[in-house]
Amino acid sequence: LVYVLIRQIHGRAVRGKEVSYQVQKSGRRENDLAWEPLSNLKCKDAYVMKLVKNYDELMKTVASGVDVRPIHETEVKAHLQNYGIEEDLATSKLKGFSGGQKSRVVLAAAMWTR
Repeated sequence: LVYVLIRQIHGRAVRGKEVSYQVQKSGRRENDLAWEPLSNLKCKDAYVMKLVKNYDELMKTVASGVDVRPIHETEVKAHLQNYGIEEDLATSKLKGFSGGQKSRVVLAAAMWTR
């Protein structure tokens, strides 16, 4: 019995009526990829579903365009200032913030659309 580990996920597609993921398995060449249905992946070790979740989140990030446009510190500071967080606070640790200041940071983060 040979136990094959899934090393990485490279793609996702609907094949037939089920979502499948293109996976790289241990012991195979880097370009030797295989399609595995999600139902098969759910039967594997817990780390495999973590790989699936991470891949899906990465694809959401790519689709949103966040990976294309870098975020600059000056933009973040200006955005926080709109919510009453001054520049000196914007560069400090949250540990020292009051409850109200933390609430404003959370609100600013929720409203971030860039």
